[in-house]
Parts: sequence; C-alpha cells; structure tokens
Amino acid sequence: MKNFKLFSLLAVMVVAFSAMFVACSSKNSDDENQQLNTITNTSGTFEINNAFFSDAGDSYKISLYTNSGNNNVTFVYPKSKVGQSLAASELGAWSFKSNDLSVDGKLQTLATGSYITVNSLADGQISLVYNLYQTRKSGDVHVYGNYRGAIKQLPLL
Repeated sequence: MKNFKLFSLLAVMVVAFSAMFVACSSKNSDDENQQLNTITNTSGTFEINNAFFSDAGDSYKISLYTNSGNNNVTFVYPKSKVGQSLAASELGAWSFKSNDLSVDGKLQTLATGSYITVNSLADGQISLVYNLYQTRKSGDVHVYGNYRGAIKQLPLL
C-alpha cells in the first residue's frame, strides 16, 4: 500500500511539472519565432532601424523606429525594472504607444500574459522584448517585438 501511495504521488508530480513546462514554454512562443530587431503588429512585421531613449527620472522613455513611419513604438519603462519582466497585465508606472495600441499602465492594463522586458540598457546598447495583448469588442490586438543593439540617448523634451 505504501508503494502505491508513493507511485501515485510521483505520477501526480510528473503530470504537474509537465503541465507547468508546457505553459511556460508556450508563453514566449512569439518571442522564439520573432525575427531579431523587428516590430510585429496588425499591419505586418517591420525591421527596426533606429532606437532612442531619454532619461525621465525614475523611468526611461524608449522609442523604436522603422522605415514605415506609422509602425513605430514608444514606451516608458521604470528604471527599477531593468533586468526584469514587467507584467503589463498589472497597473504600474509604464506606458506603451504604437499605431495599434496605446496604454497608460497607471490607468489601464492589458490581457494576462502581456509583458515588456528591458533586459539591459547600458553603454549605448539595449536588449528588450515585448509581447502585448488587448481584448476589444472589435477584435483582439496583439503586438510584439524585440530589439538588441545600439541605442542613442536624447535629452528629455
């Protein structure tokens, strides 16, 4: 009887860990398939040509530019979160603006699983990724992208 309980416990643990592994690995599937240094929105996928940031006190204002002017992205990211993932499904001192999606994180959140991550910002280089979902009556919006490379600092206007 003792072996049966042990076997049952092990079986439950294997199933639980398998489910957790599948959930975690599928969360970032867009990131894994995303071409490096691109923005994807409802209009397509666009290569990022320039990146700029401004020091806004407790936050960085980061802008990513493509050749197609209306597919640019700008967001505000707290300095305290650099190196961490920011859950855009929670209220906070962040914002995101693109052609398809404009959100002030102090007032509004996005769907569960939405995130922005600035992995690093130092010495004129940045590494970031974002994956954002919004459910609307007119249809869901999904924007995502990543950038790893040079970034120029601009004075805050």
